[in-house]
Amino acid sequence: MSTFSILLLLVLLASSANAEPYPWDLVKDGKFNKAYKAALGPKAKDPWLTKLDGPSEEGKKVKVGGKEYLFVHSCKQHACDTHNLVLLYSTESGDVFGKISENKNATYIGKPPADVRTELDTLYIKEFHR
Repeated sequence: MSTFSILLLLVLLASSANAEPYPWDLVKDGKFNKAYKAALGPKAKDPWLTKLDGPSEEGKKVKVGGKEYLFVHSCKQHACDTHNLVLLYSTESGDVFGKISENKNATYIGKPPADVRTELDTLYIKEFHR
C-alpha cells in the first residue's frame, strides 16, 4: 500500500470518528433515550418517534443562547410531508427539546425555553419547508 493510500485511509477514519450521530444511532445512547422518551411523554408509544429511523442526515452542532446542542431531524417513513420533527439535545445537561409536526399540528416536547423554541421553529422551517 502506498504512503498516499495510508494517509488517505487515516484521514477518512479520523473524519468518520468525529462525525455526529444519525437520529437512529442517537436513540441507542442510554442518556439521550431516557431524556427523549421522558420529553415525548405519551407520544413515546409512536414507533416513528421512538425509532427515529426515517430519512435524515447526521446530526450537527448548533449554539442557542450560548449553549451547545446536537441538532437532528427526522420524519416518518413514507410520510415525510406530514410527519416530521426537529430535536435539540444538550450532551452536557441531557436536555432534549423538540418540535413534532403531525398533519400540520405542532407539538413542542421537553418544555423548551423561549430562545430554544424560536430556534426549533427556525430549524423546522429550514428542514421541512424547502
